[in-house]
Amino acid sequence: MKTLTLSDHVSSQQNKASEQRNADYAAALQKHQALCEERRQRGAALRAHFSASLRQKRLFAVMGGAFRLFAYLFEGKPRLPVKAGASREEVVWMAGGEGEQRVSHVLARRLPDDWTLISGYRNAGGEIDQLLVSRAGVLAVEIKTLNGRIYCEGDRWWRDKYDKYGNCVERSVPIVDKGGRAPSAQVNASADRLETFLAKRGISLRVSRAVVLAHDSSEIGLMRGLTIDYVTTLKRIDSIDLLKSSRTVLTPTQVDEVISLIRQDHSYHEKPRQDRTRVSDRRKGRSGAGRSQGRRPVSHPS
Repeated sequence: MKTLTLSDHVSSQQNKASEQRNADYAAALQKHQALCEERRQRGAALRAHFSASLRQKRLFAVMGGAFRLFAYLFEGKPRLPVKAGASREEVVWMAGGEGEQRVSHVLARRLPDDWTLISGYRNAGGEIDQLLVSRAGVLAVEIKTLNGRIYCEGDRWWRDKYDKYGNCVERSVPIVDKGGRAPSAQVNASADRLETFLAKRGISLRVSRAVVLAHDSSEIGLMRGLTIDYVTTLKRIDSIDLLKSSRTVLTPTQVDEVISLIRQDHSYHEKPRQDRTRVSDRRKGRSGAGRSQGRRPVSHPS
């Protein structure tokens, strides 16, 4: 199996969270050093004042200076900051990255060289964790590293969480992204746009959709009204028909064209908004000229 990484959003988010944690610790250390220096200067001033009072034999000044000096010595030094552990967000990103790697490793062992795994494709609908492209078609994969039993009803997903002893510790926990979308809605939003993008460029096919549960403790509960093609665990990933299909949907040339178009579309959506607008305007100009000349249809073998 060949691999192509367009972006590594999970790792970049994990690194961002880790860098923020390191920056917070560095700032706390700097503040600690400043407080220590301030305390040192204050102590030096108190000692100097006490010594001067002794030399000048000013009794009340000596007594007051001694009191302030003892108070200073007993107040304690500023506490050294402790570096915080990984935040919940960082742990989630870390688990997501590990889940994607595990799926990649399993697929690499099971799929031949004429398959291509594309990671991190993004379009207007969001990011697809992994795309599999072969002569059997295109499969969009959303990966979730979730402990527990997962249920769904249409585009509403939830799970029951269990501890390491098998006790249920939390029920009916919603499974949504930051935008409130369930896994099926996530993958469908991007897969629908990919289908439309390919169709406009002469490649008419349906992008299959799957959710793969990559945690060792993931279990599939009741699934009703699925809006995607497959839900499976990492151990049962062979249950996805597309992976073992001998059916031919694309020619080798079309497979290469699909991969090239996916790279092109991802590159377009990675651009800043103003750059995308200029590119879109140029595309509209070319498509208008192309319509006047007609477009060659692309045949698809059965």
